[in-house]
Amino acid sequence: MPAGIKLISTINVTLLVLYPLLWAVLGAELRINHPLAIYVAWLTFAGLFAVQAIVWWRARRLLGFGRVLLYGLAILQGLQVMLTIKAVFSYAGAGLVTSALLAVFYLIGLRGYLASPAAAVYFSGNHAPHS
Repeated sequence: MPAGIKLISTINVTLLVLYPLLWAVLGAELRINHPLAIYVAWLTFAGLFAVQAIVWWRARRLLGFGRVLLYGLAILQGLQVMLTIKAVFSYAGAGLVTSALLAVFYLIGLRGYLASPAAAVYFSGNHAPHS
């Protein structure tokens, strides 16, 4: 497995573990109960899980779908920023908005990496195994 794939797998699994906890704690503290914000948070979680499954299974036929999904998730995170911007003047709100902005940049970068030649080699299965 190439180093880039190991890195994105580690980051994705970390985000999949921490993202629901972040929303549970900070969303409750800030009393963010807007149905659209909660929907966007869970949709982002499910989409990131789907992209990670595509990476682990080397589902080459779903790679294009995964890249489009990542772009859509980045747009949803932008919506999340707009929905939670009212809470930016508290510590918890600033953390939530900052994490959403970082997620936008990460998702766009991940989409770009999946379009790279290194990822194409990984998904084609023609790479030398690394330990």
